[in-house]
Amino acid sequence: MKQPFKYSAVTDQRKTVLQWHEILNQRFEGTPRESARYYGIQILPRLLHQLEKQKSTCRYCADHFKQLEEMTTQASEWMINNDPRLKDFQKHLQQSGQHLSRQHGVAPKGLWLSRFTGIGLLAGIAVSLAVGLSETTIDLPGILMLGAAAGLAAGWIGGKIKESVLRKKHQLF
Repeated sequence: MKQPFKYSAVTDQRKTVLQWHEILNQRFEGTPRESARYYGIQILPRLLHQLEKQKSTCRYCADHFKQLEEMTTQASEWMINNDPRLKDFQKHLQQSGQHLSRQHGVAPKGLWLSRFTGIGLLAGIAVSLAVGLSETTIDLPGILMLGAAAGLAAGWIGGKIKESVLRKKHQLF
């Protein structure tokens, strides 16, 4: 029977995202779901995998990988007790994601989709408001809803296209 994969510092083999999910599920067992959502734990397996992948060529990624991996061993307890060290944990998560975006050109899944969708929604409302105010016979609430729906749809499509391009370039994590 094949033995499960285990990380070895000697061979320095990287874990897959699935392996990170399994490890983090064990570490965060007993953590309230609301806390996990609030603190953005769902991105952690992909973030750690990406940092681990970059750590051999980037000192910043290596440092943050080491710190975040160590923090995850205690973060569950911090969440349950609402420990002030959670702010430092969140700060490391945010800085790591920003570093990966700025220095390595990779972004988390859903980031571009949400940006495009939000911008499309606002643009649709703005255009429909301008049209609604320029015409006196148009039903303003109706045109605003139509503009919001059209902007939302256009933004969603644009975001999906952008993420598809990034996925093909291997720039999403």
